[in-house]
Amino acid sequence: MNFILTISKVQFEIRGILRNPAAMVFLALGGLCALPSVFPGAGVAYAQNTNATIRGQVLDATGALVPNAQVVILNKNTGVTVFNGKTDSAGAFVAPQVIPGTYKITVSASGLRDAVIDNLVATVAQVASVDVNMQVGVATEVVTVQSKGEVLDRSTSDVSTLIAPQEVQNIPLQQRATENLLAFIPGVVHGGAGDQPSTSQLSINGSRTLNTEVLLNGVSTIIASTGAPATLPSPDGVDQFRVLTTNAPAEYGRTSGAVISVNTISGTNTYHGNLYFLLRNEALDANQYFHKDTINPATGAVTPRNRDRFFQEGGSFGGPVRIPHLYNGRDKTFFFVNYDRTAIPNSTLVTETVPTAAQRSGDLSNASATLDANGTKRTPQTIFQPTGQNSPAFAGNKVGPIDPAAAKILALLPLPNTVGTYDPVNNRYTGNWTSLQNLTGHVQKIVVRVDRDPQRQAQL
Repeated sequence: MNFILTISKVQFEIRGILRNPAAMVFLALGGLCALPSVFPGAGVAYAQNTNATIRGQVLDATGALVPNAQVVILNKNTGVTVFNGKTDSAGAFVAPQVIPGTYKITVSASGLRDAVIDNLVATVAQVASVDVNMQVGVATEVVTVQSKGEVLDRSTSDVSTLIAPQEVQNIPLQQRATENLLAFIPGVVHGGAGDQPSTSQLSINGSRTLNTEVLLNGVSTIIASTGAPATLPSPDGVDQFRVLTTNAPAEYGRTSGAVISVNTISGTNTYHGNLYFLLRNEALDANQYFHKDTINPATGAVTPRNRDRFFQEGGSFGGPVRIPHLYNGRDKTFFFVNYDRTAIPNSTLVTETVPTAAQRSGDLSNASATLDANGTKRTPQTIFQPTGQNSPAFAGNKVGPIDPAAAKILALLPLPNTVGTYDPVNNRYTGNWTSLQNLTGHVQKIVVRVDRDPQRQAQL
């Protein structure tokens, strides 16, 4: 959940601060970080760029720098003005930490035509650099330039791959797991199945496993006890993500491997949502070849199809926060909610050896036979009574009497339901009981995001 908080008024007790050296240092560092917002000409201090950054330079027709030009950057999806300020002495402007989306940049300066760059796409963990060229003319004349696609980042040396929103939504994924999109990233080697990468066994461009940082809206998802990342939201809750595979900027730190930065979907000025239900069932599958073998000659029963079921249901909804007669969040406050529930019944065929009805009564005479079931001679096995040395053998290898407690325990075991595999050494059949075990796993994923954009001049 992302919150942009506004500090409208802060009062300091000067006398208490001056008496506390630690507070003085903290205040000095805070003031140093705030200088760029107070003085446009000062440098900008960056934190982790988990959203996007738009920066540019304004030039006139001769290529000269245009200082003090008015720059307005508007998010076309939300109607929020993310930047409203002037260029510095080098004609440059920077709008850090803007939500990924489509933007419109409007630049105006005295004696020059207004310049508009429309449909600029800013993506997660990207620095979008643009040059704004202004022409001589009156302010009522406007020169509009349409931006196409993602703008090349010319200010950093990192190598990265973007998984865009349309790819997140449209690429078929096994069990609709967002992590499976990592298989499309160049340089990624992973454990697990080919269509289900294991995020705990990621090696990107030769890095060691567990050396990859995974960020969700700027927050690390790494589990401290295991070093593996937590599960990512459903594709219906993820907007886009970027994998920085080489030369990740120092602002990320904390890892010697790659950085995966994932952003969830944010609300816009338009209400939008969806509902979905996905189904897979073994009734639509053909039985396996080996399951067609008869497992019970008496009844002619065969092993049924493995239970192959997958149920996924959910939906999402987002838009401006609006409480009738109380609050209208249009152009200011937005929300997005995604709920996803997956039920995966898994099945496995269990094979065990259980005693026959004769063996439960103590009749082990099959062990004393001189010929096996195939007519081959075998060494009879004699069972002796547990009375010590030189104890007599059980007559006919029939053990008894059976302890009543043991008989009750044996009665809890199922009887053989298949012939099994013949064991010539002991003249018996093993693996004479099979059962199709069904287990169901439930996974729920919930994404709740709230974005609040106050007036930019009030933001610290």
